[in-house]
Amino acid sequence: MFYSSIKKWHEFSLLRDGEPKIIVRIEGVATENGSPNVELCQITTIDITDLKKAIKDGEILARFPKENPNPVMRIQRRVL
Repeated sequence: MFYSSIKKWHEFSLLRDGEPKIIVRIEGVATENGSPNVELCQITTIDITDLKKAIKDGEILARFPKENPNPVMRIQRRVL
């Protein structure tokens, strides 16, 4: 997965018994410490479940004007 000092990342869905799935981003970067045949790899795991949901919700809302460029608003005289 990590062959250079360039940060790489991958997203995974994690499933747990009886729990909702979570989406995580795993980021990693490989570095050399100057010793022969020794490389270090820093790994970070970030929960991005809420971020993915917000992006999906935004895409749904952004799609509305494309689906109907001439929307109609309906109002009622009766006060609820």
